[in-house]
Amino acid sequence: MPLEDATHWIGQCFSLASDWEVPAESIRIQQVVNLYKNNGDRFAEEVVSTVNNKTKLGTELLVIVGQRMKTLMVNSSHLLGNSMAHLSPALSNWIQEQEESKDLSELKDVIQLSALVVSLLPESIPDHKFASLLLEAIQPLAA
Repeated sequence: MPLEDATHWIGQCFSLASDWEVPAESIRIQQVVNLYKNNGDRFAEEVVSTVNNKTKLGTELLVIVGQRMKTLMVNSSHLLGNSMAHLSPALSNWIQEQEESKDLSELKDVIQLSALVVSLLPESIPDHKFASLLLEAIQPLAA
């Protein structure tokens, strides 16, 4: 779908949400999640700042990082596959449990999204520690 159409439809969603007195926050979160799911990272980055519930957004985006990593593992070159074999068992198992994303992402975009997830999640929750370990594990793969 072209960006103009997507922009039109999300505008319609916000209009309906207002008419029905539905909080816009859940729509914003879903918009960001859907943009990242469809590799619209640059557009999603523009919307992230409008989301107030950073923890919920970060938790949902962590799953997308896992899906992208699984897709990379399944479709990557032998070299990347060998590098990823050095991930901790917990990270490897978690990635394997994820569904594949529908499109292959570039590793640099996965790393950038992973860094965003770490910045969104409060340090007090277990997902932050997990996201940090994941980011530390995948950053060297880009070298």
